[in-house]
Amino acid sequence: MRLLNDWYDAAVVGAGPAGSHAAYHLARSGARVALLEARELPRYKTCGGGIVWRTRQRLPIPLDGIARRECTQAQFQLMDGRFRHRVRRDVPIVSMVSRAEFDAALAAAAREAGARLLERCSLRTLRSIDGGVEVGAGSRVLRARFVVAADGASGPTRRLAGWKKPLPRIPAIEWEAVPKEPVAESDLHTARFFALGSSGYGWAFPKPGHLSLGALTTEPDAEGLRRGFAEMLRFAGIGELRTAERHGFVIPTLATRDDAAVSRGRVLLTGDAAGLVDPITWEGISHACTSGRLAAEALLAAEGRSEEARGAYQVALEREVLSELRWARRFARLLYGPPRLRRALFALFGAELCEAMTRVVLGESSYRELVASAGAYARIAASPFRSGRKGPR
Repeated sequence: MRLLNDWYDAAVVGAGPAGSHAAYHLARSGARVALLEARELPRYKTCGGGIVWRTRQRLPIPLDGIARRECTQAQFQLMDGRFRHRVRRDVPIVSMVSRAEFDAALAAAAREAGARLLERCSLRTLRSIDGGVEVGAGSRVLRARFVVAADGASGPTRRLAGWKKPLPRIPAIEWEAVPKEPVAESDLHTARFFALGSSGYGWAFPKPGHLSLGALTTEPDAEGLRRGFAEMLRFAGIGELRTAERHGFVIPTLATRDDAAVSRGRVLLTGDAAGLVDPITWEGISHACTSGRLAAEALLAAEGRSEEARGAYQVALEREVLSELRWARRFARLLYGPPRLRRALFALFGAELCEAMTRVVLGESSYRELVASAGAYARIAASPFRSGRKGPR
């Protein structure tokens, strides 16, 4: 076993968006950082690979040469066929990337900023020591003042650091598929979203030479998810597939009560490890990037003091992420609520809601502002039910 005697200011576990952002911001400010990755980069990651505009603007790397499709259009449809709206912008609403390339580029930026990237270095042990944490990873033992957990909801850091319960998760499936018929010209730069019943949605993202197709559900119903996905393919007019590579995965959600803390001792949770996933789009890259940066800023400001680091991180995360996620959950209860009410809502105000949602992902608005307008829309849409009439179907 190789013992590295030098102390690091931080050991960051996981070289995804959260970990590489934390390592990048720490290293560029002069901190000594070890960035630990269980596999060798680039490595495959199951993900639709959509980078929304608000996040793209804050990345430490350019997406030139990495973005495979620039989607300046997004389309939302109800599966009953009674609502469809396409939004258009001059900038990419969503940039489609390969996560293998994207994650490798972020890790390279962290390394160039001064972080030490250690690949094929799986976390094995964490042990509290005087003034820090002893980290056993691969064949190495490191000592660090702090540990940033960025290895996802299924990674070992949460458990080894003392979080007893796993995060709640929802099931999702994704297919990297080549349809027999070519994609319509109008859809080559369009991210398409489809409402699946009352508990989830599906997507069709254009990539060069293939489509990234997927679906998720907020219910623990794998069979229902597969049926909904098959229905989406028919509804979207995708037709037969020439080739298809299928992947199943789970998406974490925020914990509640005892295990809701995002820090413990000298360990800070970021990204999926903290359940920081948008409960409407179920996109996690944006909050992963933000939380990685905020963790780095908290550690730098604390100058080695654990209580100050935890407090600063909690305050910053509350301000920039957690408060917004609470507003998003309010809108999610409406969006994934009773199908009849949703149909009525979109029949009356669907275009306005789609445009408002686009402003959120562009960084021009917030979920708090969206919920304020959506609540008013919902009261109007629900009025036929209150008066005893059936309303739109």
